[in-house]
Amino acid sequence: MLGSYNAALKLISSTRVVIMNNKNKEQTSKLTREIWLFEQWLSSLDGQQGDTQERIRSAYRECIASRQAELLTLQGQMSRLVPEPA
Repeated sequence: MLGSYNAALKLISSTRVVIMNNKNKEQTSKLTREIWLFEQWLSSLDGQQGDTQERIRSAYRECIASRQAELLTLQGQMSRLVPEPA
């Protein structure tokens, strides 16, 4: 009885890890795409002058930095997860 209980707990735990890995992979992909998009928008402003363009550039840089920080945090969480079962 105890063996089947332990096996069930192990299955639940490994299922939880797989679900967390999948969610983290999806979030990592989303953040990577967003960073790329903001970098593209930022580069499209190259050579444009003016206060408005500078405010937009500043906002894009902040968006990139915040998403990069979130991505690093997420990658740190992923490195602490137990590997998915083979």
